[in-house]
Amino acid sequence: MANNIFEACKRMRRKNPKIPFPFDSFPIMGSFKNLNYGPFRENIRLFLQEFAEKFEDNAVPGWGHHFVSKRKYHLIIPEVDYWKKPLKDNFLDVRTHILYGLIHCNGYGHLICINGVKAPSNFLSETDAMNLWDRICSTLCTRKVSVRDEINLRLLYVVGYGQSWYGKWGYKFSHGTFGVRKGKYESAVEYLRSLNLDKIISDFKNKSRGGRIKQIINKYRGVVDIPLITLSDLLKFMLGFGGRARVQGKTENKVVKSSCQHVLKRRDNEEPTSFDALVTSIANSCRWPARRVEHVLKQIVNLLKQNKGGCDGNYGVSRYEMREELRKCVGDTGLIDFVLKSVNCFAIGNYVVRRSLNSSTRRFEFSIQEVLEEAEPDCQWPEERVEHASEVTANILTENSDEENTMPWRELQDKARECLGETQPIDCVVHSMDNPMIRNQSISRTRKPSTNKFELPIQGLIKDAQNDTMECSVAEDALYLYRSVLFGYRDTHPLSLATKAIMDSKYFVKEWCFKEHNLDPLIALSCLFLPSFDELETELMRPLSPAVVVAVPLSSTIGELKVVAQAAFRDTYCIMDKFVASQIGGLKKIDENKVVCHSIEPSSPVWVRGSGLDLGTTLRYEDGAQRLTVDCCCGAKYDDGERLATCEVCNVSQHTRCSGIAEKEGALSDFLCSDCVAVSRRK
Repeated sequence: MANNIFEACKRMRRKNPKIPFPFDSFPIMGSFKNLNYGPFRENIRLFLQEFAEKFEDNAVPGWGHHFVSKRKYHLIIPEVDYWKKPLKDNFLDVRTHILYGLIHCNGYGHLICINGVKAPSNFLSETDAMNLWDRICSTLCTRKVSVRDEINLRLLYVVGYGQSWYGKWGYKFSHGTFGVRKGKYESAVEYLRSLNLDKIISDFKNKSRGGRIKQIINKYRGVVDIPLITLSDLLKFMLGFGGRARVQGKTENKVVKSSCQHVLKRRDNEEPTSFDALVTSIANSCRWPARRVEHVLKQIVNLLKQNKGGCDGNYGVSRYEMREELRKCVGDTGLIDFVLKSVNCFAIGNYVVRRSLNSSTRRFEFSIQEVLEEAEPDCQWPEERVEHASEVTANILTENSDEENTMPWRELQDKARECLGETQPIDCVVHSMDNPMIRNQSISRTRKPSTNKFELPIQGLIKDAQNDTMECSVAEDALYLYRSVLFGYRDTHPLSLATKAIMDSKYFVKEWCFKEHNLDPLIALSCLFLPSFDELETELMRPLSPAVVVAVPLSSTIGELKVVAQAAFRDTYCIMDKFVASQIGGLKKIDENKVVCHSIEPSSPVWVRGSGLDLGTTLRYEDGAQRLTVDCCCGAKYDDGERLATCEVCNVSQHTRCSGIAEKEGALSDFLCSDCVAVSRRK
């Protein structure tokens, strides 16, 4: 049967073929903006009068169990190079169009392909094209649109954001292949999203790729200001980072600026809060007296001193540990919590107490430092010179630290003198350090108890032969995690099974609902054809086709509704070209003299009985008259679009993948299903 297909109207083109329409407002333009929000089959006619030309071609199948629609509308934005050329005969098979969607006249359609324009101007991205498609469907009152998600590396997006890329426009899981159902898909997504990054590092620590996986995870943990705990946290940050920006360059700039900020703060003579001032400030903002606040602060100092004496280099105490220890000597947890959150940096005697964020654990810790006896020089150099000194410091510490990741201060000064010819800028930077991050390394200045000399311990130093991978782009890092983590476990591991379930979930659908308030003074009704019992048992054994939508005045009678419904069915489906409606109502006929608004709820389906179906036509169902019987070991009971092999004995079809047949093998003429193989073996 011939089918109407429509091409972009030439009269709407502008001198610049790359801007055929104002995409931000299309299709709400011209007389079409006066649309009355009626059924799709009526709206599309108005749309075609305004924007399109037509020609003839063959139909494209879809929505397999539906009756064959009389018209299918192809909405296409071809590639830029073809804007001034007519569409080729094979345009239905082309998947390089900027946008290609197909909608049946019953309002059900498919988004076949969508591609951004790969041009320097980037005048229409995939997101722009998708926004345009969504506006067209909404304006025309489309009912449902399906899409097959074939985006490269789509698994990364699902794990990062918890939905497919099309989910941003409301497309939800429709059905999977190889027996995957909605519950299995959602469980797989949740499992992968909640996978702990430390668990991944542990799983691969004894494998060849474990070093780089750990390196990538730690690199992004050092860049971002929020904790990256799960695989979802990491991938979401990477996908939103901004293309192929070099992370290492950003990290170094951040570190240098951080070091400079420490120096510049010293120029402003920023000092820790005095102990008495802190006690007064806290007491004035809480219900506890000053003496109790003072007692808690002194206990904090004592606990930090004890912890410092029992540790070698790392004096940090987590907030949880501090809280538990204070409860032993204070008791009032409300007071403890209030004081702990009020402490930032204060001085008491020859010590400075700080609360800071640990760069490796991403948790707040309390530490205490003894006031240095040496006079700390003020920084007298311009910012550019301080930045250079910070960079030299990073290089020296990275290349010359010992096995314990420490370096004596005097040795650092000697190395700096070789590079800069002087040590004063380095002294200014080092004296100003307060656990800054330099290339994923936490640097601090402490006095070693055994030698009573200052050293620079480096926490989290990465010494790996693959340090050059730090220069990899975000896209390369994401691709490595995709291949090495998501597809790096054994086939029977839960992660591999979850990955497989998501990869087998390709079909998504969006449903639009009628906005009844926009139809006033009309009422929108969904009319469902109800076949006779004989037709249901012998001819129409598949699920019923979707309802046709009609819009009638509120004052219409049931008899008038019957006439409108009959015309709508005839206009929509080939098999109902000569359909005659006999009654409104399913088992019980509704009096034709009654008013529609008093007899039918707008949200309820309207059953329509009648006769005159052309049961002899070959245009009965969209997927053809032949219906495969599918019974596969994966659980599939219908043709899900994957490659099938049909048993020559029982005519039951099974997936070739589930039957162990390679994709490269040709058509099989002697295939036997698993049940028939078992029967033949018993014989």
